Amino acid sequence: MKTRRNSVSNKGAHKHTPAKDTDLWAGSFDNSIEKFLRLSLGPFLLLFLTPIFVNVAALAAKHHDSSFMSLLTAYHLDASSIFTLFNSQGSSHPVKVLLERVFLLLQAAFPSPSLSSVKLVCGFVCFQLCLFLVLPGKMFDGAIAPSGFVPKFRQNGPYAFIITLVAFIFCVYQGFFQASIIYTELLPLLTLLNSTALVLSALLFIKGVVSPSTADFGAPPGTPLLFRLYWGEELYPNILGIDLKHFIICRVGMMSWFFFTLSFSLSGSSSFPTPAMTASAALSLLYVAKFFLSFEVPGYMSAADIAVDRFGFMLSWGTISFMPLCHSLQVLHLVRGSGVLQMSWLACFSWIAFGLIMIWLNLDADTQRHHVRAALKANKKITIWGKAVEIIRAPYVDASGKQYENFLLVCGYHGIVRHFHYLPDIVLLFLYCAPSGFSHPLTFSYFFYLTGLLVDRCQRIDARCKAKYGSQWDEYVKRVPYKLIPGVF
Repeated sequence: MKTRRNSVSNKGAHKHTPAKDTDLWAGSFDNSIEKFLRLSLGPFLLLFLTPIFVNVAALAAKHHDSSFMSLLTAYHLDASSIFTLFNSQGSSHPVKVLLERVFLLLQAAFPSPSLSSVKLVCGFVCFQLCLFLVLPGKMFDGAIAPSGFVPKFRQNGPYAFIITLVAFIFCVYQGFFQASIIYTELLPLLTLLNSTALVLSALLFIKGVVSPSTADFGAPPGTPLLFRLYWGEELYPNILGIDLKHFIICRVGMMSWFFFTLSFSLSGSSSFPTPAMTASAALSLLYVAKFFLSFEVPGYMSAADIAVDRFGFMLSWGTISFMPLCHSLQVLHLVRGSGVLQMSWLACFSWIAFGLIMIWLNLDADTQRHHVRAALKANKKITIWGKAVEIIRAPYVDASGKQYENFLLVCGYHGIVRHFHYLPDIVLLFLYCAPSGFSHPLTFSYFFYLTGLLVDRCQRIDARCKAKYGSQWDEYVKRVPYKLIPGVF
C-alpha cells in the first residue's frame, strides 16, 4: 500500500553528501580546545550523564523538594557524610560503602517500568502514529537539504492535537485512568522512556551507517564516534514512508511535554490549581498548543532543528526523554514544593497576559519571515509594518551544483536583531519558571539550558549562513549588527 506521507527518494543516495563543519552542533572551530570540548568532551558528558540526570532530577523534584542536596543527604552522599565515611576508623571498605549508596540512589531513581507505564507509552505512541499517518492535511516543502533533497511534510498537527486532547479528557471522564497518571507513574515512566530513547538513538545511528534514506548522511572525515552518536548520521531518516524526525520530535516529544505539564497541574491536593501553578502551567500549555495549531508545519519543519541538525541522540533521546520532564520540572515542583512565588489571581492573569504577548511575538516574528519569503518567491508585493520590504538577495549553490536564491530580511523584526524570534522565547522561559520560586535552581533548569542552547544556536546559524551566503551575509551583518539583544549582543 502506498503511503500518503512524506515522499522520500533514495535517488542519488550513493552520492554521499557529508556534513560540513558549519552544519555541526559545534559550528566552526577557531581553536583545538573548542573542537575538543564540542566534539569530544561535550558529547561524552551529555551521552553518559543526561540520561541519569533525567530520573534523578525527577526523584529530587517529586520527593525531595527539588533539592539535590536534600536527595544526596537522604542517601548519605553529601560532602559531610562522605568525609565521615572516609575518616571513620570503623569503616574498612569506604569505597564499597560509597558505591552501595550510589547504587541505592540509582535504584530509587530508576524503578522498573510498571505495567501501567508500559500500557500508557505503547497506547500513546500507537495512537499518535495512527493520527500521523491517517489524518488529512496540506503538504508543504521543507528546507532544501545540502544534497538538493526537498522533504515534504503534511500539516495535520492541529487535528492530531485536538483529537489527542479530547481523547485524554474522554479517558479521564470514563475512568480509564486518572488525570494525574503521569505524575503517579513518573519514575517508572521515565525509566521506560529513557531506555527506549537510548535504544532508538543507537538504532538510528546503525540505520544511518547501513541504510541511509537520502544522500544527506555521515560526517566529515575524522569526526569522533562519540559526536556522531550524539549528533546522528542522517538528516532525514525515513522508514516505510514515516518521517522519523517529524513524528518523534513533534508527535511524541512535543505532545508528551503538553500532557506531562497537564497531568502535573492536575495532581495537587486541592481541587483547583493555585495561581502560581496556573500561571506556569497555562503558559506552557498555550505555547505547545500554539505550536501545533499554527506553527509546526511549515514553520518548525523549516527550522534549524529539522533543516540542519542530524537525527541522533541529541534530538531523538532529547525529545522522548529529556523534553517532557525537564520542560515541566517547574510545574512538577509546584505540585507540593516549598518556596513557591506567592501570587494573587490578578497577578496570575497579568502574568499569563504578558506571556501571551511573548508567545505572539515569537509566532509573529517567525511567520513574518516565512510570509515575506513566500511572497517574494511568488513575485507578489508585500509590506512590513506599512513599509516596503527591504531585503538582501542571497544566491547559493547546493552540493549538486544547483543554484538557488534566498532573501535576507533587513526590515521588520529581523531588521532589529538577526535572531529576534529567540528573544521572546527566552523571556517566556523565565515566565514559565519564576512561579516556582527562587529557592531551588533545579526548577530553573529549563531556563538555564535552553537559554544557553539558543545563544549557542545564534552562533551556529551565523557561521552556517556566512559559509552559505558569503559576502551577502557580511552585508546583512553590517545592516543588522546584533544577534539577539539590540545594543548588547
